[in-house]
Amino acid sequence: MNAFESNYEVRYEMVDNMGVMKPRSVVELLMESAIKNCLSVGYSVFDMMKDGLGWILRGGSCVISGLPRYSEKIRIRSWASKWSPFQGRREFVLIDEKGNSLVRCSSVWAMIDLVKRLPCKVADIFRRKWAFDDSKATDSLLIKSPLEIGSIISSKEFKVMRRDMDSNMHVHNLSYVDWVFETIPEQYFAKGITGISGSFLREIVGVDDVRCVVGMDDCGNLVHNVVSCDGDVTFATGRTTWASERRDDAV
Repeated sequence: MNAFESNYEVRYEMVDNMGVMKPRSVVELLMESAIKNCLSVGYSVFDMMKDGLGWILRGGSCVISGLPRYSEKIRIRSWASKWSPFQGRREFVLIDEKGNSLVRCSSVWAMIDLVKRLPCKVADIFRRKWAFDDSKATDSLLIKSPLEIGSIISSKEFKVMRRDMDSNMHVHNLSYVDWVFETIPEQYFAKGITGISGSFLREIVGVDDVRCVVGMDDCGNLVHNVVSCDGDVTFATGRTTWASERRDDAV
């Protein structure tokens, strides 16, 4: 397979009290792999910023069959699988020391003009130099509208802080992940997570506080929306799936 690979060690701050990698840390490393892939072709995210360009994550989906533990050596294989004028689809596979594929993820990234805050054409260097393979890590499709929540089982408000902002001067993707996992009821974490999916629908601009709402769909999966405090605007939407009983690598 034509893919970019990067190696990591699971550090202490990445794991829970059982020594198992947190879902947040998985998302963080997948994003880090994509950022490294920019650097590898000679056009880093900071070079892009100087040219007024940036990548933004529109959304994605992860299928989780297991999670690595503290001090394990892991690698992430990543490749572009589809291009359109303004965005691309990127695949990821997280592989453990024994060669097992623990996490498979598909994601959609758009290029934006950081000044106009509008989509723009993908820089040609990425089309030319990034590893490309049309095979897919998952068969997921991008969620394009807010998922419906029937009955709310948990809700929390969060203040948008300066630390939540990333280099593109919008709320970092990991802040959304933090808000969701802080709102999910504690009993789910003993079972272990089997999947994460979500989409970013609206940029958070000029907003001091947001609310994360968690409910359940007809299949028993958790649905979570990040909304304005009055509920009029949905900034992000997604779902998580959980094992029916505790797994050895439950988080």
